[in-house]
Amino acid sequence: MDEKFWQFIEKNRDKNPSELRLKYSGKTDDGIDYEQAITQIECRRKYGKKLSQTLAASGDRFIFPGTLAGEQSTSDALAQWHAGLVSVGATVTDMTAGLGIDCLHIARKAREVRAIERDSRLCDALRDNAKTLDINNLSVTCDDSVSLLKAGELGGDIVFIDPARRSATGGRVFAIQDCEPDLTSLLPDMRKCFSTLIAKLSPMLDITEVTRSLPGITDIYAVGTGQECKEVVAVVNLKETDTAAVNIHAVSVSTDGVAMDFSFTAAEEAGCKTPFAVPAAGDYLYEPLPAVMKSGGFNVLGDRFGLGKLSGNTHIYISKELKSEVPADIFRIEEVIPWQSKNLKRLSKKYPVGEVAVRNLGMSAEALRKKIGVRNGSGVRILGVTGADGERNLLVLRR
Repeated sequence: MDEKFWQFIEKNRDKNPSELRLKYSGKTDDGIDYEQAITQIECRRKYGKKLSQTLAASGDRFIFPGTLAGEQSTSDALAQWHAGLVSVGATVTDMTAGLGIDCLHIARKAREVRAIERDSRLCDALRDNAKTLDINNLSVTCDDSVSLLKAGELGGDIVFIDPARRSATGGRVFAIQDCEPDLTSLLPDMRKCFSTLIAKLSPMLDITEVTRSLPGITDIYAVGTGQECKEVVAVVNLKETDTAAVNIHAVSVSTDGVAMDFSFTAAEEAGCKTPFAVPAAGDYLYEPLPAVMKSGGFNVLGDRFGLGKLSGNTHIYISKELKSEVPADIFRIEEVIPWQSKNLKRLSKKYPVGEVAVRNLGMSAEALRKKIGVRNGSGVRILGVTGADGERNLLVLRR
């Protein structure tokens, strides 16, 4: 990948990759690997925002061995947060390195990182990218990490793993035992070789079940953005098996890597009770961020921030005064509209365009939209809800 290769990418970075492939198909006379170069352009278009920090640090000379590697990679924001779980000066082994974004971030904090990956193309790319990024404490091994572990050839302070969530036939799987490799079967060997396990797991997993499956968990994290829960991360003390005091965290990571951490224990959640609240115009309404919803800390959230809950089956919270520190999307209630036919019929005259959503209403958001005749668009948010008293209302909200 000489200077001509990178110049071609820079010159054509805003062009359509499909059109470029047609134009340069079969052309080899000037020594540029056009397929590889166009793949770099395609990956920058698809994953440039997700990996903006890494691309910038590399002087935009980061190598993608293929589009799938970019699709499956961790974002810079999440990788930066993962690195925060690693103690300064630790020795770390990543058993499922992939494109290596986690390794590259962790290496800036750890003393030494060993990345293991079975795909030789990914290994070559990671070596080149580490050199480009001037990371000298990262070594790459092209081998099967499970075989190395069972042979006693791995060791250090921390083992990091992100088991593949695809079955042998390509179907998506979620259970820890169904992923590749099966983390539960590796624990005995990991306990011999490492002190701490950091495991990235499916966001579909139940947190209580993860705790049962991985004895020795000290902390479990539901990690997400403002839009979705991206993963469940378990930190396991491999020298202990007691899970009596597990810290549960709901971590919401912004695009620049800043994390909001809402933490509690199962005992705290069980010991809290949130009172019900009746919404009124002028109140503040809180919809917990996806990571909080995944964590299950519904009672402790209300108790800690002094919020009332809309109903037992609806995780929506209310307060008279603004609580900006709540890990939630926050709205001001502009109007509370009782569920009456006359109110529904004339709603679209006052609010012709808006975002429609429902919580425990007994119908879908699309069904409600058709019923009230509000066109989809930005502006107000119209939330159909059922309160603790069983009464249905439409709440007109503004952020």
